[in-house]
Amino acid sequence: VFYLSGNNITLCNFSMEIYHAFEDIEGSGIYIRGSDIIIDGIQMDYYVPPETRAYGIYADGARKSVVNNLKIINSNVYFVANNVYSKVSNHCVDLYYCNNTLLENNTFTGSFPLKDVNFGPVGADESSETVVLLGVIMSDYTRLNANTFITNIDDRFGDYPTLDAIFIYGSNFCNM
Repeated sequence: VFYLSGNNITLCNFSMEIYHAFEDIEGSGIYIRGSDIIIDGIQMDYYVPPETRAYGIYADGARKSVVNNLKIINSNVYFVANNVYSKVSNHCVDLYYCNNTLLENNTFTGSFPLKDVNFGPVGADESSETVVLLGVIMSDYTRLNANTFITNIDDRFGDYPTLDAIFIYGSNFCNM
């Protein structure tokens, strides 16, 4: 719905309901590839289509192109996952190579199936988790202030199913 590929961008005070995934932006409601971006006062309701990779908000940096200084404030994201039979990811908010992020005064609500962890050759890592409310991966100096995180379980799949409300991997100097 929104592809933010630039710097010094502000989105504020709007509502959206999403019923379709957009493959060209990783199935994201808001896809971020820039720095100094502010998301303020949004209401997002995302109902993920069946067996589709999807993210409510996805800040998709890279080792050589890190997203910097993202602020998500005063917002509500409601995310209904629908990946019970597949190994595709459904994450409400995902920060990937995203440094100096502030998440403040938000409510993140997700309805997820419980899923088995997809262990790789070295164990669990960022690609192992298919149901996550907030993922902070390789994202240093992330700050979470006065947020509410709510997870609901709507199905169970696998032998040892799990759900990550907050998943932090390879991120340093985070303040929760």
